[in-house]
Amino acid sequence: MSYSISIYHIENFKLCIHDYNIPITINIIMRFVYILGFISFILPKELISQEPIDLSIALGFEADLTAVSRAQINGKTATCVLTNAGTTEVQHVYIEYNYYMLPNIQTPALTLYSTPMTIPADTSIVITSEGPVFIGTEGAYQYSFSIKAEEEDLNITDNVVVKNIEIGTQTAKDDGISVATIGIGNGIYGEIGQVFKTQQKTQLDEVSIYLENITGVMTGEPVSINVYEFNEEGPQSLILESDTTWITASKNEWVKIHFPNTPLLEEGTYLITVVEYEKNLNLGMSATIYNPGSTWFRHDNLDWTDAQAFNFEKPFMIRPSLKSVCKASTTYISAESCEYYVSESGQNTWFESGVYQEIHPSYSFCDSIVEYDLTITKVDLNVQQSNEILIVSEEDADTYQWFDCNTGTLIQGATEQMFTAESNGSYQVLINKGSCSFFSDCYTVLTVGTLESDFKERIEIYPNPNDGFVNINMNELIKTLNISLVNLEGKIYMERIFQNTEMVSFAVDIPPGTYIVQLWDDRGRKASLKIIKQ
Repeated sequence: MSYSISIYHIENFKLCIHDYNIPITINIIMRFVYILGFISFILPKELISQEPIDLSIALGFEADLTAVSRAQINGKTATCVLTNAGTTEVQHVYIEYNYYMLPNIQTPALTLYSTPMTIPADTSIVITSEGPVFIGTEGAYQYSFSIKAEEEDLNITDNVVVKNIEIGTQTAKDDGISVATIGIGNGIYGEIGQVFKTQQKTQLDEVSIYLENITGVMTGEPVSINVYEFNEEGPQSLILESDTTWITASKNEWVKIHFPNTPLLEEGTYLITVVEYEKNLNLGMSATIYNPGSTWFRHDNLDWTDAQAFNFEKPFMIRPSLKSVCKASTTYISAESCEYYVSESGQNTWFESGVYQEIHPSYSFCDSIVEYDLTITKVDLNVQQSNEILIVSEEDADTYQWFDCNTGTLIQGATEQMFTAESNGSYQVLINKGSCSFFSDCYTVLTVGTLESDFKERIEIYPNPNDGFVNINMNELIKTLNISLVNLEGKIYMERIFQNTEMVSFAVDIPPGTYIVQLWDDRGRKASLKIIKQ
């Protein structure tokens, strides 16, 4: 007999369990459990679990910037906008903020994290890092901000946002390439401006603008900068006016316009405008990064107009230089050192005398500067060797002292730039110059005792002096080598013949004194070497 069961009838089966059919009922229930497991196995995961999450990330403050002032981000938290487009909340979500200094995109210069949190459904929220941003070195960087969540997002392409940006003193929205120009028109006073936000109180040192004046039509004309407060209703009160600059060059270039007394800008939103006087101003525009509502102009002091209304949908090439409100403190250090100098922080090592600066950045951008005035004493420790004669290259030392490297003892009377070894061994020189002392490398001498030689290669005899055991290195293969040992009176103590050899060794029982080793080979070449038996 066979049975089948459906989920719909399970309650009916529970009601008809009686003593006489308990085995049948249990069998049916077990089949039901099996079927449930099979259904769970074959159904797609998305049909038996909660709805997949749908998270995305976007940049915050720097979204429309190509460059940002270090004074604007240091000490502030990293920010991004996290969106949950799904229909269920997502728990334990956090952001990893990585800052890479280009060209290195392997090891981040800075990594920050946000606090894990729950993101409600159909919500966008600004997420900030737990710690502040600290960029110590100006340069080109790459942001890489990524979502970290326990649940898998089916669309991970928008879980990471990557952006290249220049971090220095300027804030910019243009990419540095002018693709068009904008101006009010000849004979009309007007202003052309761009909106910028400041994250914290900073100094407005100057504003750089890109002018296309290759034809020279603006040469000799004045140009200046105005700064207005800005809100959702548009430009508001005029708060700052720069010095007036006259255009002098007939070329396309960045022009810097300074402000008197380096004014301060509080955290907020501002419209920075270029003032056009009598001649049409050819202000550069770039292809990126445009943000609607960020460019404005007006003429003859009439109402402001959003440039987008005239289809100007490109950022203007206006770059404010925003610096820290702090003054950098400078510490001066004068030092003398031998051969090199390591800065107190350990960041730098200098090998030449001179004046050097080391900058120590801080979170508040109040950098401290240490200026070093260094006198570094150096010597030339190279040694020229000609057989047993050693000459150190340094000519301007205060003193010289030669040492025996094998024993570590100084050689009495060897206090000149040139040293002649009296026995084979290893030698070095100690040079004193000012308050500095330097040891040279050790140099090996193996030619002491060579009186004469017809052999092309240098003959080495060691040890010399010796205790009766002698090694001779011919430095070439000799077919037949004859050796005799005589004293200074000509008495022969040993005669031997060696075949097909380059290196020979022998021991002789002779009284202490000076002896001559005589060598000759099958080719008629001869040599005489002096040895000393101790």
